[in-house]
Amino acid sequence: MENINELRGSCASDARRKNSLTNSWPCLMFVDEIPVLLSVASDKRWCAFVPCEATSFWKMKFIADNMLGRLAKWLRIMGYDTAYSSSISDGELLQRAAAEKRIILTRNHRLVTRAASCKLILVRYDNIWEQLRQVVRELNLNLREHVMTRCSVCNCKLVSVDRESIEGKVADYIFQTQQEFSRCPQCGRIYWKGSHYQRIRERLCWIRGE
Repeated sequence: MENINELRGSCASDARRKNSLTNSWPCLMFVDEIPVLLSVASDKRWCAFVPCEATSFWKMKFIADNMLGRLAKWLRIMGYDTAYSSSISDGELLQRAAAEKRIILTRNHRLVTRAASCKLILVRYDNIWEQLRQVVRELNLNLREHVMTRCSVCNCKLVSVDRESIEGKVADYIFQTQQEFSRCPQCGRIYWKGSHYQRIRERLCWIRGE
């Protein structure tokens, strides 16, 4: 069998070759012309696995089911476009994932068999940090470059704002000690990289085992 490095370099433009490979590799699928392997967890549940460097940051988008609100929030903190609604139905989740090419994150075993046209990760843990560790490791997520670039509540990309425009809208101590601020264009929340930013970075380093 061909190794995944050969697949990554040679499969994108050859439809017949892709069909041949997916027939030979029943656990191989293509996402945006990128070869993606599916691995089987020890309990026989399917989990998505993307080889290193296979998927760029900007193509990686998620949608989390209504049991994974905290995981969605942390993925947003890491800068990843992550859709979430506490009231979304399974059908709506599948439809949006397919339309927007989002990776489904779910605790729902029934979705695995219904998500044939979508990429899906069955989250195996109850604990938020174990959930995040699973997703980070299986998708080789970047934990350094895009932290706090997206609103953790609205999922919108933050925009930089002039420091002077923030005066009076945050506590005096924060205004005096911080030089850079960002704002969510949807909800108006103001963000800055204070002591909480360092705690977030430390938590993410722990997630990666660093």
